[in-house]
Amino acid sequence: MLLAVAIPLLYVQCFRPGASLDSPSSTDRSASLGPELWAMANVDPGAMRVTAATTPLDAATAWSRQLDAPVVAPIVTDGQAIYVALKDGRLLALSVEDGSDLWTAPVPGRLNAAPTVAGDALYLGLRGGRVSALDRATGETRWLATVGESTSNAPAVVDGVVWVNGGRKIFALDTETGRELWSRGLRPDLAFGSPLVGSDHVILRTKNRVLFFDSGSGSKSFSARVRDAAHVSVGHGIVVAVTPQLTVTFDADSSLPWWDHGRNALAWLHLLGILPELPVPPHRWSQNMVCEPRAPVIQPHQVVLACGDGTVRAHDLLSGDLLWEASGAPIVGSPVLTASGLLMAEREALVLLDPESGAELDRRPLDEVELREFFVTASGIYLLTQSDRLVALR
Repeated sequence: MLLAVAIPLLYVQCFRPGASLDSPSSTDRSASLGPELWAMANVDPGAMRVTAATTPLDAATAWSRQLDAPVVAPIVTDGQAIYVALKDGRLLALSVEDGSDLWTAPVPGRLNAAPTVAGDALYLGLRGGRVSALDRATGETRWLATVGESTSNAPAVVDGVVWVNGGRKIFALDTETGRELWSRGLRPDLAFGSPLVGSDHVILRTKNRVLFFDSGSGSKSFSARVRDAAHVSVGHGIVVAVTPQLTVTFDADSSLPWWDHGRNALAWLHLLGILPELPVPPHRWSQNMVCEPRAPVIQPHQVVLACGDGTVRAHDLLSGDLLWEASGAPIVGSPVLTASGLLMAEREALVLLDPESGAELDRRPLDEVELREFFVTASGIYLLTQSDRLVALR
């Protein structure tokens, strides 16, 4: 009787066909990358937080701009304009050259996440289940799509597809029209944060899991139990998930056995003594790290992990071996790897570390400036203060 119930359940969960990207997107538009850009909150679609820009910490203040409303999302730039989401419902474009207004546009639904720069467009995830594309030069709306799910996270844009976390669903939209290419339900999971896109996979985090989807078909390829992941990144074939207790990594091409979608039914059979205990999904390595975690920095040979208290560790990306550890004052935001070194921000200073040893290379005190966040491009270092003042150093 038990097998008669379990076998149909396994068939439905394991062999049911997945979604398919049967109607390809119209262009190859992707999130813009380069040393002059900071196109997403974490730099790139995989959230590796690496830029080729240099960081001269002795740069002078080029301009300073007091914003007239609180900033509600990370700031991004395309090298010509800086895009700032304000609490009063406006998206403001400022000149990189002098901080003056280029345009301002009312956002059709409060913007809680940074826009994503891709080609000549900005892509926004809005409250109320809507996604929008704006003209980068004017702020005019190109299209507005309603997907009916919560979409207040920044979308990822890769190879002509806008990847959107809808909370209970993941959506793939066409970059030119907003047309839905496919969607996949996540119930009972509720996803948090922006989708992360690697070479072949899209990654989402939920309260208790990290989910992998095939970027071509939309089918779920892997699911790992990771509770309370604060940050997830993907790069160089590795997925890094950081929680307040530990860091755990997976191969980006990890897959589940054919029976795993029926794990709950099989677990009941194990409890009844019919089947042996089920193996846990595989991971590459894990390390305990109890702290307030910051977003990791992923390089080909190592991953840098930082805590809010100023502790910084570098681990071998493939083995997890500790390469170096450093400690300092509490930090603001997350580190970023630049061409000059690993840049971190304390409340009243910028600090540059050697990414190979953790030794301090340089320090820039910031008198009477209390930092909230920063970003780096070839045109300078940009600081947002706690009082919503934007400062350009170059």
